[in-house]
Amino acid sequence: MIKQLTTEEQQELFLATLDAEHEKNETARQAKIMQKLDALTVAHSAFGSFAALVNAGGNYRPTIDCGSYDRRELANGYDQFQRLRNDERRAYRTGSDRDRMAPHLPYVFGWEPLVWALG
Repeated sequence: MIKQLTTEEQQELFLATLDAEHEKNETARQAKIMQKLDALTVAHSAFGSFAALVNAGGNYRPTIDCGSYDRRELANGYDQFQRLRNDERRAYRTGSDRDRMAPHLPYVFGWEPLVWALG
């Protein structure tokens, strides 16, 4: 005999299903972000991964010529990642004033697990 779920049990099951789906989507989104940042790091630096870049020893901070969209995106990703883990280091940006400007982006949710995983 199949048990009939109460309205409360149905709601709990529905919310648990939504949470699981959200977590799956968030994990996929974070993986895409990391793949992109890894690719940009390899293409525009001597580091083999974004994790290596953000965890560089000492007070190292990258100098990034922000004359292209990709390099600005790498600088923005580096800055935001360091900000989220309360690291004071930011990318040193070169290029024209327009190129060096970092957009004032809203806080990007979902980076916390990446911050914990990388560093």
